[in-house]
Amino acid sequence: MDEYSGGFKMSAERIYNIDQARGTFASRVEIDVDAALATSGFMQELKQVLKPAVPGNCPVCVRYDAGPACAEIVLGPEWKVIPGGVLLERLSGLAGEGRVRLIYPETRRVLTPTGPASRRGRPDHHRSGAAVSFA
Repeated sequence: MDEYSGGFKMSAERIYNIDQARGTFASRVEIDVDAALATSGFMQELKQVLKPAVPGNCPVCVRYDAGPACAEIVLGPEWKVIPGGVLLERLSGLAGEGRVRLIYPETRRVLTPTGPASRRGRPDHHRSGAAVSFA
């Protein structure tokens, strides 16, 4: 409260646009892939989608689910991306709605999750942080 004007007053050390905030605070990009999607040339298409966004600072993790077998594959450092809006839209178009998330560390959360913490009814015990899904 600004006692002089009687209104509210705010000061900031830094102001980010959404892409700058994503690049600064996101700790990784997660992509859910099931067996049907993985067999349809997904990895080659993923490579083409990621190329314009590298090099960056944000690791990419592919979470593969084939029913009884699941794996989490973190792509190598040469595939770290700048998690901008265009990349996230292209990834969502490739993987499907609700299958792409930005993960933010719990201690530096800047956005509120838009989706459930668990996917497809399965608890996600190993992940710490806030998740933001992109349609």
